[in-house]
Amino acid sequence: MYKNTTPVSIAVFTFALTLAVSGCESEKPAVTKAPKPAAAPSAPAASRSLFERLGGREGLTAIAEGFISNIGADPRTRVHFTNVNMGTFKTKIVEYVCERTGGPCKYTGGEIKTMAAPLQLGNADFDAFVENLTKSFDNKQVPQADKDELLELLGKLRPDVVATYGAGP
Repeated sequence: MYKNTTPVSIAVFTFALTLAVSGCESEKPAVTKAPKPAAAPSAPAASRSLFERLGGREGLTAIAEGFISNIGADPRTRVHFTNVNMGTFKTKIVEYVCERTGGPCKYTGGEIKTMAAPLQLGNADFDAFVENLTKSFDNKQVPQADKDELLELLGKLRPDVVATYGAGP
């Protein structure tokens, strides 16, 4: 299906996009900040999935596009994507985050651990991706609580992306 560099890059990008997805919330701030039952007839923010709070597929796509732009502008992360089809990469990121945040999508990429192994990413690389995702969140004015929830979810990928490959602490 993919060349060896494409799945690896997709895994790294998927990880990065997953962190950035929380930036989609800015498209629906009234719903997120209206947990009172007497408010609008829509469900309270607490009962809505993170996927919905981030703006659904459209919100996730916007976050992914910002993330990709940030990756391309950052020499620390850009080097990992020289042989990657960025259109496919964006699609896989959106799928992954959509599925993990309660959306209706099904992630069709490979296992993150397997795809990231050839990259031999260290903690500094992982942190650089997180920084680029955070910039995307900030540009989309994602509420801090939603950023934190998504970053916690994605932070669980660190062992598969970094420690497993001997990059150390």
